[in-house]
This record gives sequence, C-alpha cells and structure tokens, in this order.
Amino acid sequence: MLATGNSGIPGHPRYDDCIADYLAGRYRPLLYTRAAIEAAAETRLVLASSGTPRATEPA
Repeated sequence: MLATGNSGIPGHPRYDDCIADYLAGRYRPLLYTRAAIEAAAETRLVLASSGTPRATEPA
C-alpha cells in the first residue's frame, strides 16, 4: 500500500486516501481477477492512437 495514495498528484482524490489505513496497520485487498477488477473500477481510461479504430472491448 502506498501511504500517500496511488495517484501521486497533489489535490487528486486518491492522493492521500491511504494514510489513515496505513497508520492503523490496515490493508486493502489486491484484486487479481478481471471480474474483481471490473467490479471495483470507478472509471476506465482507454488510450488509442489517433486515426486508429479501437475495439469497444479489449481482446
């Protein structure tokens, strides 16, 4: 766990969201399966080069 969150960007909602858990010695689950990751996802970022058609779902 990163005590200062996962974003690394000051002011981002995830910048310091792990401090309380870190100080209390709590852990967060590490998601391994695609289903678990998709169920916990808050957003999705898709990167595609311009002019290249992209599939709606990853292969």
